[in-house]
Amino acid sequence: MRNQKQTKSVNNYLHGLPEDLLDLLVTFADIPSLGALCQTCRPSHGTISYVASREKVWLRMFNLRFHLISMKPHHNQLHQKYLSNSKLYGGPTWKDAYRAMALTCRMPKMGAKYKK
Repeated sequence: MRNQKQTKSVNNYLHGLPEDLLDLLVTFADIPSLGALCQTCRPSHGTISYVASREKVWLRMFNLRFHLISMKPHHNQLHQKYLSNSKLYGGPTWKDAYRAMALTCRMPKMGAKYKK
């Protein structure tokens, strides 16, 4: 019962914040916290759940852990072309791809051909 009251009070504090600030808060979250933020409420526009569930957030977390996507360090914004490549890494979304890679602890089959 106490846990539900704490969650509701946190949601009340976060509800009025602008999305830019919520984006910044999400960058400091670890994976368990990010998963909990995704489940705090319905992911409607402007909520912490919506921001934590975004593909770009999970792509960033995926890349921080597995270092599979090489991006130029001076680009802070993720390119749109990376957001649709999650199926190559084991999931329809980047959250599912992160989960699949973390559970299997191995590299996915990429179908890359090497010259001998």
